[in-house]
Amino acid sequence: MAVSPVAVGGIVCPTNYNGRAMRQVAWGMLIGSLAIGIVSLLMFHVLPQVTGARLPLHSERGAWITVHFPSDSPFIDDPHSYIAYLEEELAALAAAVGLSPAELPPRINVFVHNNAGQFRTIIAQRKNPHVRLIFPAAVDLIWGEDPREAFIQLIGDFAVGENRSRLLRHAIIEYVREPGRNHHLPVAAMPKVLRLSVAELLRFEGRFPPTRYQLFNSPHAAAAVVGLAGMARIAGWEYAVDPDLLHMAVSLVAFLSEQPGGLKRVMGLWRVGSLETNLQTVYGVGLTELDEGWREAVALAEQANGWARARGGGLIRVGRLDEAFSLLREAQVATDANDAEAGAIARDLGWIHLLRGEWEAARTSFRQAQQKGESVQHELRLVEVYSQWKTIVVEGARVHVAPDSPLPYDFGERIPIELAEMRRRLASDAIPFPADLVIFVGCPPAKGMTPDLRAGLLVVASPEGLRRHLAELVAFHLWRDQTRSPLLQRGLVRYLSAPDEDHLSLLQNRLHREEWIPLYLLDFSNLPADIVEPLAAGLVDYLLTNHGQESFHTLWRITSPLGGGRSLDTAMSIVYGFTRRELDGQLQRTW
Repeated sequence: MAVSPVAVGGIVCPTNYNGRAMRQVAWGMLIGSLAIGIVSLLMFHVLPQVTGARLPLHSERGAWITVHFPSDSPFIDDPHSYIAYLEEELAALAAAVGLSPAELPPRINVFVHNNAGQFRTIIAQRKNPHVRLIFPAAVDLIWGEDPREAFIQLIGDFAVGENRSRLLRHAIIEYVREPGRNHHLPVAAMPKVLRLSVAELLRFEGRFPPTRYQLFNSPHAAAAVVGLAGMARIAGWEYAVDPDLLHMAVSLVAFLSEQPGGLKRVMGLWRVGSLETNLQTVYGVGLTELDEGWREAVALAEQANGWARARGGGLIRVGRLDEAFSLLREAQVATDANDAEAGAIARDLGWIHLLRGEWEAARTSFRQAQQKGESVQHELRLVEVYSQWKTIVVEGARVHVAPDSPLPYDFGERIPIELAEMRRRLASDAIPFPADLVIFVGCPPAKGMTPDLRAGLLVVASPEGLRRHLAELVAFHLWRDQTRSPLLQRGLVRYLSAPDEDHLSLLQNRLHREEWIPLYLLDFSNLPADIVEPLAAGLVDYLLTNHGQESFHTLWRITSPLGGGRSLDTAMSIVYGFTRRELDGQLQRTW
């Protein structure tokens, strides 16, 4: 086949069988470059003018800390009281880990921003290489937030050494915020399907995002944040941490702090190297022995105050609503009406009523929680959204239907049938679903419930979308944790949700047409989903048809964090003996 070059935005692409895909990539790169320029202009020049978040800031110097703040800061009339508070908190944390203030930098700069938007714009300026402001020991705070999150990281990075474990950072941060709390209780309350061993937990290191301090203040961070990645960091530093993983990480740190040496010994983990290696070096035992001790500490929490409430909340997370309701009602009866726990119990009971479709009972519980100081405005809004909906109980599911969304006559019957068929196609009856599904059909966009596959909570825009959502549920629960391969996950969802499509024939037909995209180039980040997903489903169908369900289950498992989190091509090489590139060549020859 003759190949002629085509220049697109200064990039030369060959016009062979995958020329169309390459041209799309080239145009994407060109558009991305323009986006970088526009975002840089906004972040560095336009937004500071609009928000008033401009350098230089006002500065006040204390004995140890210098505070920098805008002219409209809430504490501008008495900054020295705030400085004294910060210095006291920093000294207390240093003492808790066995350090003296002399072991930390002699001058620490604290930038105090009025709000998150102002923080972003000032960070953009301060990290702009055209602004010559370098602060080797800097901390950024938003007015009113707990300074210990940044201070414990400053202590670790400056006095102990470089630490790249995000899991350890997040866990220590939460532990020092509330050192007297029973951090084992949330883990003890978790259903076993969610609980991980120490070794398994460490495999989820990549699920913990970098902290704000890591990105902008650590002495080990890059001095300048530029380019598209830097802009994304500035704009999106508020990452969410999976609450289950965080609970387990903090519980592990609490267990380690209970050992001889306390928190000071825990900070010995703050060093270069993997957390797994450092744990064995600092504590002198293997992960299995650490895990046994941790499990014993967690088990003791089952006798602690608040166990019933914590366990009830844990069961809601996996859709076991009846068990959760019984425990929470027991906790409510045993709790003093004036106790702070009463509000949290009422909130959890309100959620169970809401998921069951008991709208008035949900409203009553949420109002009780509100009277006890719980923030439940979102929950009360949900009650108003759904208060006129009807509820249908079918086998294995509770279906809530919008007034203007009539269901097909066989809608309820389809749910168990569809799930059984998907299990059959995967040759697996052992996929652990929640006991009862909760399905909202006809949900208003951006106003209603958020889906939660772990709890079996599905949000379906119309009855026609049911099969797709059930396929997502099956894919999510196929193993203890989700595969990290979007191609594998979404290909399986398409394979299960479109059983009438001949995925293999589609793959074979595409192979002989000019717009064929090689399997090793399939990527949702570079190509439209409507192109990638059918081909990904064909790949899944090929692997299942030619190599069986057991091998496919192994592939799914080892591309998940619990199985090692390997890339799809590495995993395929291990399981099948070929990569996507090699499979593509094989199909070119044999089809």
